[in-house]
Amino acid sequence: MKIRRACGTILFILLGMISLQTACTPLIDMGSTHTSGIDSLVLEFYSNRSWLKVGESVHLDFTVTNTGKRFIVVESKDKPVLDIIVQDMPSRQVLLSWAAQNPDKALHRVEWQPGESKAMELVWTAPQEEYGRLIFLGGLLNENSKIAQSANVSIYVGVTHP
Repeated sequence: MKIRRACGTILFILLGMISLQTACTPLIDMGSTHTSGIDSLVLEFYSNRSWLKVGESVHLDFTVTNTGKRFIVVESKDKPVLDIIVQDMPSRQVLLSWAAQNPDKALHRVEWQPGESKAMELVWTAPQEEYGRLIFLGGLLNENSKIAQSANVSIYVGVTHP
């Protein structure tokens, strides 16, 4: 009888601890993904976070895949064909650009064989001045110096999830 009562008490304590831990555990941030496509080029943009604290980093992946059966060429004179940007939503100020960080790798002509993918990645750390703001994260496909397609997500910079 004492063993049953002891086991019941231990079980009650364990369940209470599990409930307390669950209530105190922050939301799990699974990140965000956006896919878009026109014709045979499919853009996929992935952010490993949907919100972050000042000083924390977000990892961004951008992939463009030719899902068609023909060879595709995209050109853009004034802007690189592929780019990732981090932009402050209220001011629309570009905070970071993959092409600006990698001018030697930024291409003004990109070719895709059928089934071929081109991928790029970027890491951005939220500075103090972005606290409490929404940030636009986007993968851009430029053609003829204009944005032809984009895949993007927004993240929140703050102490906790909004």
